[in-house]
Amino acid sequence: MAFEESQLQIVNNDQKIFAIDLRSLAALRICLAAIVLGYVFGQFANLDTFFSEDGILPNELSAEYLNEDAYWSLYWLSNTTRTAQTMMVLTVLAAGSMLFGFQTRASTLLCLVLVWSLQIRNPLVLTAGDILLRMLLFWSLFLPLGRIWSVDSANEDRRPRSWNVISIASAAIMLQVAYMYFFSGIAKWNEYWLSGSAIEYSMNLEMYVKPLGSILVEYPTLMKILTFVTLLSEVICPILMFIPRITTFNRGVAMGVFWLLHLGVWLTMSIGLFSITAICAWLVFIPSEQWNAMLGQPVGFKNESSSRSRPLALFFHILTAVFLAYITLQNLANAGCWPINKIPNLEKFGATTMTIQKFHMFDRPPMASPWFEYVGNLDGGEKVDLFYFPHREFGQKPDSVFDYMQSQSWRRVHSNLVTELGATPQDSDGKSEIQQKIRQQLLDHIVETWDRKHPDQQVLSASLICHMDPIRIDADVSEEKEAEREFVWATYNRGSE
Repeated sequence: MAFEESQLQIVNNDQKIFAIDLRSLAALRICLAAIVLGYVFGQFANLDTFFSEDGILPNELSAEYLNEDAYWSLYWLSNTTRTAQTMMVLTVLAAGSMLFGFQTRASTLLCLVLVWSLQIRNPLVLTAGDILLRMLLFWSLFLPLGRIWSVDSANEDRRPRSWNVISIASAAIMLQVAYMYFFSGIAKWNEYWLSGSAIEYSMNLEMYVKPLGSILVEYPTLMKILTFVTLLSEVICPILMFIPRITTFNRGVAMGVFWLLHLGVWLTMSIGLFSITAICAWLVFIPSEQWNAMLGQPVGFKNESSSRSRPLALFFHILTAVFLAYITLQNLANAGCWPINKIPNLEKFGATTMTIQKFHMFDRPPMASPWFEYVGNLDGGEKVDLFYFPHREFGQKPDSVFDYMQSQSWRRVHSNLVTELGATPQDSDGKSEIQQKIRQQLLDHIVETWDRKHPDQQVLSASLICHMDPIRIDADVSEEKEAEREFVWATYNRGSE
């Protein structure tokens, strides 16, 4: 407890802009654990597809895709499905222990390691929400998340000297949230966002857009307003949140703005964990005055000695400062303040310590909307779509590209295999060879899944086809629409296995 005690101060949130109420930390602990539990339970059903050696991304391809030997994952210890199952069960146990605040720091560390391992096992399914979740878990290691509302606190015969925590760690977790918005906003400072067209482009990405988003895209003026609001909020609010004396007011406004933005994104687009994780991240900014208004004034404090283990506490503060400096440097490099390759081992350090991050979030909106076909020719002469079992006509876009993709994980996999400039290996950004390997593995897995489920209708040959529909939002109605592009990503022939 010595490290935690050394952080506790009696402060006013407007006087100390990096103060965090213990109730905020306890609520954050509960929410993070619940998110991890929900995510793992959701992925457990798809374990064979996304996290096993027989799925779409075997261990070797996973490591090759990351292209950095500093990455590591406990899932790489073995190629068996049983290993992946064991890791997921351990993640559930760690998150459950963290949820109830039992051995909180150890549970948080175990949860972080297992979440990182799961993310690295299949980076194709990750979103910005996964990065944020991991970083919140990381900074939580240095904060007293289990000091109240926990099993740990129930076993203690003492109370904290203050309900506020102020330390390098409290500053770091707040700055982490601010960095996510600010550097995402800086990345968005381009012609698409400055012209007000970025969100309208994004809302035409049919693979990700929910029904409500499809309705809103019919109102271009609203899309333009939302584009400017998003851009200005991400750049300005993170700065305003740390102005002394008006901190509480500014953070209240910023929290309201971003909660509404995240809710709007969640209602209109499929983006995985991002909205719920970002909303939970704002818990650290709720001031003591607000908690007191909701729950009443906390009980009085007891005097506690914080003189023990000073060297250990100092070590943790220095360690936290090093990581805070690193993520600051990393985000500045990602923003283009200097070439990232000029900083030796920047990525390697982040990959080794689980702190690597990059927040750009639709910085350059898509110029084309992809949709896919898995054309299979069966031994009985029938032609079917191997991915989407209900019958549909080939060569024609599905009635709902969003529904065709079935889940967020499938959307991310296909999106990550579409290169920045197009759908062919020649158009890629340097990952053409590994992308082509994964595309082939993807088709082979889909064929194997079909054959296993339909023993009387085996696949003779198959093709994975990517269609790219150009997105045009400002073209005159009389202008001829740019032709759709069609690419064969991979082929399969039973005789050539």
